[in-house]
Amino acid sequence: MRIRIPMFAAAAVFLAIGASGCGGDDEGLSAESAAAVEQFDEACDAWRSKLEALGRVPVKDFDPENPEPAELRTVGNHFVSGHPINEAAIAELKNLAVPTELKADVDALIAALNREFEWQKVQAKAAQDGDIAAFKATLDDAASTNDAVTAAAEDLGAEECAF
Repeated sequence: MRIRIPMFAAAAVFLAIGASGCGGDDEGLSAESAAAVEQFDEACDAWRSKLEALGRVPVKDFDPENPEPAELRTVGNHFVSGHPINEAAIAELKNLAVPTELKADVDALIAALNREFEWQKVQAKAAQDGDIAAFKATLDDAASTNDAVTAAAEDLGAEECAF
């Protein structure tokens, strides 16, 4: 399983410690739509930068498959510190103006981001509680919500939003 730091500071760890994006393919889009996709990429890039400013997981060699309770609490607290950043970023994305031709893809991305963030909150709570069984039970669903965000970001052409 691929683990990475959630797009949302709190969730990402539980998902992995990596982020990538390369920008969307604007071919076939109107100039207005291409500009909107670029705005999404810029907003997501800024979001990622803010999360990265929080620093890496404060537990060396953290193993989400075999965490220690004290380490898990530390990791949970670290990612919860990113919740306000995540909330603000999602709100910003929701408020971006989008042309009609992108509305369905934007709505799908926002919905996927919201689902991922809600699941990340569940995961972070289990981590903060030091509940190893509950935390480990979140790993597969956390990965699948992240995959849904990646797919929605790719459909929109805003790959910077898939981290």
